[in-house]
This record gives sequence, structure tokens and C-alpha cells, in this order.
Amino acid sequence: MYRLLGKNFKAGFTLLEILVVIVIIAILATLAIPQYRKLVARARAAEAIQTIGDIKSSVLRYYMQYDDIVNADDPNNDDDIESNYDIDIPGDAKFDYTISGNNPSDLAITATPNDTEETLQEYIDYVEYDADQNKDINIFWK
Repeated sequence: MYRLLGKNFKAGFTLLEILVVIVIIAILATLAIPQYRKLVARARAAEAIQTIGDIKSSVLRYYMQYDDIVNADDPNNDDDIESNYDIDIPGDAKFDYTISGNNPSDLAITATPNDTEETLQEYIDYVEYDADQNKDINIFWK
């Protein structure tokens, strides 16, 4: 059509249009990336909640069988929850788990982000099950 009118027209975008699109994408990225990181931290916290629930079940089963809880204060503790309670914690676990208490009524299981997870350390202080408090697993955010 432009050729019929005698004008040469090149299809495409101007530099200004491209810059506006780049600025819009940059603004959207600055809003989306922190939300994504927080969403990842929440997903990892859900993983910790599941693992704490598994550990709690194993500890209570162990207590029913041996009338004892092997915890961090115990001198016979080899500090390996997996071998003490016959539970599988994923090899790529993002949290370090500790157990304290001597019976089910004062049992506390705490998950703290390990050193390899900067995203978790940025958002999560720790995840804890505490039988003394409300017997729920709670996430303590920073």
C-alpha cells in the first residue's frame, strides 16, 4: 500500500518502543523475583514441616518401644536422627534437624536452614514442633 503511494516504508519497531518494552519487563522482574524467592522459601518450609512430622512419628514410636528419647543432650547420641530413629531424611535436605526433650510431653524438634540455603536463611528463622506449646508445627519467619 505504501509503495503505491510512492513511499518506502520499513516494517519494524523504533528504538524508543523497544526501550519502553525493556523498562516494563525490568519493572515486572523487580516485582516478581522477590515474590518468587518467598514462594520458594514457603515450599521449603512445607518440606521441613513434613519431615518434622515424620521425625515426630518416629520419635514417638521409638519412645513407645524403648521408653526413652535420644536427643541432643544425651551423651550416647551420635547426633544422627536417621540412625537413631530409623527414618529417611532426604539427602538434599535444606534444613538441619535437632531433637530435645526426654519424653513426649516436652519433645521439641527444630529445623534450621543449613548453610547452603541463602534463600531460606533470608526468610525463615526456624521451623519447630514444641509439645510444651501448642503441639503444632510452626514456621518462624524473619
